[in-house]
Amino acid sequence: MKNAIQEPQTILLLGGTSDIGRAIVRELDSPLLRTVVLACRRPDEVDTTGLSDHAEVTAVRFDALEHGDHERLIAEIVETTGDLDVVIQAFGELGVDDGDDPEAGARLAEVNYVGAVSSGLAVSRRLRSQGHGPGWRCHGACDPRATAR
Repeated sequence: MKNAIQEPQTILLLGGTSDIGRAIVRELDSPLLRTVVLACRRPDEVDTTGLSDHAEVTAVRFDALEHGDHERLIAEIVETTGDLDVVIQAFGELGVDDGDDPEAGARLAEVNYVGAVSSGLAVSRRLRSQGHGPGWRCHGACDPRATAR
């Protein structure tokens, strides 16, 4: 739960390898931050260093395409860390230059939109049930490289 001066104690980053998401975590770091969870496709490959000098930083497996798993994942994270104070949604795929390929377009929509909706609803349900934690959402589309073509 956020402390009396509104600093988060627990942060969940959906998209644990996102440079933007990691920068937001570093910006929110304070001496009172105790837990950062990096959720990403390959948690055993993610660098957990450099985000906080004092908080415990862990990585868990998250796949935007596994919609049926999102609520379970959020529940497991909360069971381990306690209530969530801030959730950053910073995952997504940039795609490639095959703009006329229906399968590639569908996959991008599945990850970047449907995955964001599914995980966002799972997080929203959890935040409502705990009664606090407004969260902070940043989708992969806010990545400046996503529009640079």
